[in-house]
Amino acid sequence: MHIPHFHLHKGPKGVRTISYEQLLSEDDSYASEKLSEDHVTEVHFVTDKDEDSNASGESRGSMELLENCFSLLHAQDDTSKFVSLTMLAKLLNDHPNLIFKCWERMDMKFLDRLLLSTHYEYVDLGVSILLAFCSEEAILRSYEVKKRVSTLLQCCLKHYDLCIPVICTLSSNPKSAKYLLYYTSFIINEFPFEQAFEILSNALYALDNVQTYMRPIFQGIDKRRGWKLDCTFSFFSDLFSRFPVQSWYSEAIRANLQPLMDAVVERFITDKNLSSATVILSNLLKAAGPASIMPNDGFMILVIGRCSAEIRGSLGMLVKAVGQKGKHGTVSYTVCECYEVLGLLIRYLCENCDVLAQRIEPDKFFQLQRSLTELFSDTMDFLRDAWDNNKNRDNLASHVTVISAVATLCLWLTEDDSQYAQASGLMDIFVYLWRHSWSNGIDYAKWISVALPSMLSNKVFFKAFKDFDAWKVVYDDFIKCNDDLKGDKSFNDYILSTNEEDGEDERLAQAIQDFHILIQLNSLVPQSIWNDDIWQEPYWKNLLESNF
Repeated sequence: MHIPHFHLHKGPKGVRTISYEQLLSEDDSYASEKLSEDHVTEVHFVTDKDEDSNASGESRGSMELLENCFSLLHAQDDTSKFVSLTMLAKLLNDHPNLIFKCWERMDMKFLDRLLLSTHYEYVDLGVSILLAFCSEEAILRSYEVKKRVSTLLQCCLKHYDLCIPVICTLSSNPKSAKYLLYYTSFIINEFPFEQAFEILSNALYALDNVQTYMRPIFQGIDKRRGWKLDCTFSFFSDLFSRFPVQSWYSEAIRANLQPLMDAVVERFITDKNLSSATVILSNLLKAAGPASIMPNDGFMILVIGRCSAEIRGSLGMLVKAVGQKGKHGTVSYTVCECYEVLGLLIRYLCENCDVLAQRIEPDKFFQLQRSLTELFSDTMDFLRDAWDNNKNRDNLASHVTVISAVATLCLWLTEDDSQYAQASGLMDIFVYLWRHSWSNGIDYAKWISVALPSMLSNKVFFKAFKDFDAWKVVYDDFIKCNDDLKGDKSFNDYILSTNEEDGEDERLAQAIQDFHILIQLNSLVPQSIWNDDIWQEPYWKNLLESNF
C-alpha cells in the first residue's frame, strides 16, 4: 500500500503558529509552503537515522518516531501539526503496517479543519490524508470515517473534483456507502444535480436494495423542479437498469411518481431519442401498473405508436448486427426497452379489452391494433432474415434483441389469430429456441408454449408443426421438467412436499403446460408415448385419466 506524502513542502526559515480561526479565514495567508525548513530537516534527520538501524533498532526507532509524530500532532500550535504530518507520511511509506495505529491517534478535529479550510492547499492536504487512510477497508468502515462524512460533503460542495475520489472509495463498500446515503436529502437538495446524481449513483450501486433512499431523492428533485433535466433521466435510466423493481419501489413513493411520469410523457411527445424514457416507463409500469401510471388512453396509444415506430425503424439495421457482438448496441438496447413497454401494455390491453373498447373511439382502437399487427409482422420478418443471415445460431438465440422480440411476439400471438399463418414460417426457429432454452436459462419454452395452444388451432400452423415433428420438443421438455423436479425423490414425493404458500414451481407449471399441449396434439403424437413410465406417477396418471 502506498501512502501519499500529503503534499507538504520545505519553506523559508521562520515559523509562526496558526489558530483555528486563521485556518478557516478567507484572509489566511499561511500556506503549507511556509513550514520551517529546520523542522523538515529535523524530520529527515530522524527518519534517515532510523533507516540505517538494524531490524530491532528500526522497530524501536519507528515507534519512537511514531510517538514524536503524535506528540507534535496533538500539540497546541498548528505548525507542529503540519510537521507531524510530514513525519507521518514518511513513516507510513516505510512502515505501512502502522496505518491502524496512526488512524487511532489521528487528530480528527485538525483533519476536519483542513477539510473545511478556505485555502485549497489545506483542503487538498485533508482530502489526501482521508483518502490514504480509507485505502484500508477496516478504516473505511470505521466510526471515525462515518463522523467525517458530513465534513467531507461540506468540503465537496466547494471542491467537488478534489473530493470525488474519496466519495468513490466510500462507495466501494456497502457499509461506508450507507454513511454517505444517510445524507441523501442534503446531497439532492444542496449539490448541483449532476454532482448529486453522481454521488448518489456511486453510493447506491454498492447496495442490493435502495428503497429507503428513493423518497428523499424524489422529493428533492420535485422541490428543485429538476424532472425535465437530461441528467435526471440519465440517473433514473441507469438506476432502473441496475436494480429490479422490488429493489427500489415501495408504496411510500407511489404518490411521488407522477412528476417523473409527467416528464416521461413530455419526452414521448417531443423527443426523437426514446432510450431513457422507455427504460423509465417500463419500470414505472412494472412498479405501479398501467392503470396508475398512464395519464389517459390517448397517451397509451401514443406510446404504443412511438415504440412500434422505433422498433420498425431499427430492425433492418439489426438483421446482421445481432450476430456481431457490440454492433449497434445502443439501438439494440432501445429496441429491447420498446418491446418491454409494449409487452406490459399488451397484457394490460388483453386484461381490460372490453372496458378499453368502450372507452376508446373505434377508429383509434383499430389504429392501435393495426399498429401492433404491422409491428409484429415486421418482427417475424426480422427473425426470419436474421436467422437466415447468421450461421452462429447460439449467439443469435442469446442476443437481447432476439430474446425481447420473441418474448413479446409470443405474447401478441396469444391474442391475434390473423398472424398465425405467417408465424408458421418460423417453426424451425421456434423449435431451435425451445431446445436452446434448456441449456441457457432463457424462457423461450415458456413463451412459445403459452402461444402454442392458440396457434395450433390454425390449419396452416398445425401443418407446419406436424411437418417439423415439433411435438417431440414438447414431449422432451415435459420429460426434462419431470426429471428436474424429481431429483433424488419420486415425482409424487416432490408434489407432496411442495408448499402451496410458496407458489407453483416454474418447472411444474411448464410441465403442466406441456401436458395440455400433448393432449391437444393427441392425433399427432405416437400413441406409444402414453405407455411411458412417467404416466404411472399418480399426479400425471390422474390428469391423464381426467383428459381421456
